[in-house]
Parts: sequence; structure tokens; C-alpha cells
Amino acid sequence: MPTPHAEAALRAMTLALGAAQPVLLSGPSGCGKTALLCELARRLGRGASMVKVHLDEQLDSKVLLGSYICSEAAGEFQWQPGVVTQAVAQGRWLLLEDVDRAPVEVMAALSSLLETRVLYVPGRAQALRAAPGFQIWGTLTTSDAATSGAAAAAIAARAVFAASRWQHVHLPRLPPADLVAVVRARYPRVAAAAPYVVRAFRAMV
Repeated sequence: MPTPHAEAALRAMTLALGAAQPVLLSGPSGCGKTALLCELARRLGRGASMVKVHLDEQLDSKVLLGSYICSEAAGEFQWQPGVVTQAVAQGRWLLLEDVDRAPVEVMAALSSLLETRVLYVPGRAQALRAAPGFQIWGTLTTSDAATSGAAAAAIAARAVFAASRWQHVHLPRLPPADLVAVVRARYPRVAAAAPYVVRAFRAMV
């Protein structure tokens, strides 16, 4: 359901989108980074085509860019583009979740795309310019400690994508009033107990 927190975040994300640069969404776990982006994509008619990539230490750049695979004909190989290559060619939104967890190899493979919207595909010796409508989004989870917020997110982003140019949107933790409103809207049977549910939830996280 729309809440003041969500609407303010969506406005900030929309403004960042207008800069035609990669947008980094940072904030503590559970603040709604991915959910808010999905809602923005739905409102702008991009939800069905958005590509989500969960980055981690084991991710291989070939999964993102593509590789040659065996074809039905014996001894022949055919090119299979990766998820990022397809998103670039088709002008989709691309969500890179947990950018701080990506390996150096993946960072190197994506650096030109982040900087110039051109993806270099080594397996094809090809430079692929992003189709109209293509947009990169990233998420970065911060803590609630004193080092959280825009400054910490900017430091982490520079450490991960030192050469990239991110538009930064920091999303704070949902205020209790918004959480109570969400619980009441989603679970009307426990509407009266919503404040206690939220209090217990916040004590656990």
C-alpha cells in the first residue's frame, strides 16, 4: 500500500532516473529497496521486462555476458547471450542486487557499461551499445550504525565500482507508523494488534 515513506522514496528514485545514469539504492536490510523498485517499474510499465541479478562471490561473468554452448549439430557451438547482454540489447531495466558482493572479474566486465552504456563482450569481440530504455539499478545494504546513510553508501559504492558514476538514493528504514499501516492493510484480521506486531518485529531486527 502507498505510504508517505514509499511515495517520497519513489519520487526520489524517479528524479534519479531522469539523469540517465546508473542508480544506486542503499539502505538497511528490510527498508524496501527491491520492493520499491519493482513498484516504480510497475508504474512505468517496465515491471514485466525487468532483469534481476543477485551478485555474490561465486558469480561468473560468463553467466552475465554469455558463452558458447554445444549446438544440436555434433562438433558445433552456438553463442548464448547472458542475462546482462540480453537486457542491454533489448533495452530492459537491469537490477544488480548487492553490488558490494560482486567479484572483481564481474566488476571489470561491467565497468564500461556503467560508465558509457557500452557493453564489451569478450567472447564475441563485440561492443554492444545499450538500446533505448535500458537502465541500470543497483542495491547496497547498509547498517543502522553511525556510518550508515549516504556517506557510507558512497564510500562502499566507490570501493566496488570505482570508475562508475552512480546516482545515489538512500532509503531509510520504514518508520513505525508506516509499518503499522502496512500490516493493517495486508492483514486486516489482526489490525487491532498491528502496533504490537510491529514492535515485536523491530525488536528482532
